[in-house]
Amino acid sequence: MEAFIKKVWKKGDLLRWYILILVAVGTDRHEFRRLVKAADKLAEKMKERIVIQIGRTKLIPKNCEWFDILPEEEFQKYLKKARVVVTHAGVGLIVDALKAKKPTVVVPRRKDLNEHVDNHQFQIAKEMDNEGKVVMCEDVSKLKDCIKKAEKIKNLGLKKKEKRISYIIRRYINNWFSS
Repeated sequence: MEAFIKKVWKKGDLLRWYILILVAVGTDRHEFRRLVKAADKLAEKMKERIVIQIGRTKLIPKNCEWFDILPEEEFQKYLKKARVVVTHAGVGLIVDALKAKKPTVVVPRRKDLNEHVDNHQFQIAKEMDNEGKVVMCEDVSKLKDCIKKAEKIKNLGLKKKEKRISYIIRRYINNWFSS
């Protein structure tokens, strides 16, 4: 039996089924084609199972599983199974990934690409990256490298007081205005 498992594992069949990279773009009204396209391209090359939550993005992935929006409890099941989370820089998704103690890559939406109304996601991602909580990925062509870097984060998760979303938002606002 062990020889069979090793043989299947080497082929990548089990690897692709059981290991999951969850990519989430949130539920914002703006499309996030840049991240969906990059994750789909990565899925074509990797042996790991990649699942993308595409939100309102109209681009349909060809190389991996996807869904638009799920009820929270269903989404949490994917989050629990994930080995790594790649997300837009929405505070809610970042906090969920950190609470679940998942290595997290954050790709901020950009105003100049009509992915959001302003560039606040860049500021959030930069702050969390500076604290060593996540890896910010500005260039989606380097997504695979960012995932590898996130896998090396030592202190996954949030401290007790950081688990309150209001604390994180307040800290972000204070840091932003003091810069």
